[in-house]
Amino acid sequence: MRALLQRREAIVRHLLDLKTSIDAANQPIRRDIYTLAEVKSGLTFWNGIETRNGEAGYQYGTNAKVVYKATVSEAEKETRVAEYESLIETLQEKLDQHNYATTIEVSDELLQAAGVKAK
Repeated sequence: MRALLQRREAIVRHLLDLKTSIDAANQPIRRDIYTLAEVKSGLTFWNGIETRNGEAGYQYGTNAKVVYKATVSEAEKETRVAEYESLIETLQEKLDQHNYATTIEVSDELLQAAGVKAK
């Protein structure tokens, strides 16, 4: 058990080193990472907006007509969704390019702790 505890502590130390290295490598695109997350959230928001307008049958179990009054038109919603999707593609491409071109050094000790053969 002691050996497993020591191995775990070593892995955690190496994991912290790895996360710190990844964070440093992502510094140039950090704003883009956060922007991508917010744009994806915005897309979810716009996809959830109700655009029904006018009468739409009866309320279940009653004779009351259901009338919808949309603040946002379907055309406006589709335009905004398309804008968000385009921005997501642009940001994702930028992040993919950064990830492809960026390398970080990983110690042999980290690889061994993770059970990966060192080069």
